[in-house]
Amino acid sequence: MFFPPENEDANHSPQDSIEVQVDFGLTSASEQLKIVLKSVLVGHSEAVSHASFSPDGKQIASCSWDGTVLLWDATNGSQRFLLRPVGLPRAFLCTCWSSDGSLVAAGTEEASIFVWRSKDTREVRRIRPSVTSEVPTQITLESLLASPLKSLHAPQGHTDSITSIKFSKKGKMILSSSMDGTVKLWSLEEGEFIRTVLRCPPKTHVMILPWKTLHDVTVWSR
Repeated sequence: MFFPPENEDANHSPQDSIEVQVDFGLTSASEQLKIVLKSVLVGHSEAVSHASFSPDGKQIASCSWDGTVLLWDATNGSQRFLLRPVGLPRAFLCTCWSSDGSLVAAGTEEASIFVWRSKDTREVRRIRPSVTSEVPTQITLESLLASPLKSLHAPQGHTDSITSIKFSKKGKMILSSSMDGTVKLWSLEEGEFIRTVLRCPPKTHVMILPWKTLHDVTVWSR
């Protein structure tokens, strides 16, 4: 279940909608959550793995095990764009929007991250799994002391499925979490690895919450 941003302009017509009262065990009827079904979005050929509203609440990005990402008009439920990268991934597992809504990103089962412009679906960045540091052609004693050999071969990218992604406030960096137990920071402009922010045991399902700086990054695991 996901909800639009709190500042969404609530100007949708209530006609032909279905209202559902959800009781989470609260005793007061006033504390019940009222959910109104506005529309049903049909377009993916396999199970939908994630969906997210744009910051202004006017668009929805959905991703699926069919290897596609769809952008929808949230006001009328119409499909705007189909994102199907060359070299089709097996599955997309998560989506997110930049704070200004100009970019939309999605993470894959194969540990890749795709970033597109939302206005025309132009692909602006693709971060591939297991990016490694360059290994010097000549290894000397001095270079080994400065950078141990194991770190030269250490993978910098994720090695398992991406579970969540979040843009920085200015949209210049992106955080990603993975079933490999790590949360990593990337430069969006160059697509380069910056640092590993968090390490957990492998197969830990980590989700990143919205963040402003690296000092207030919050994650949730289960």
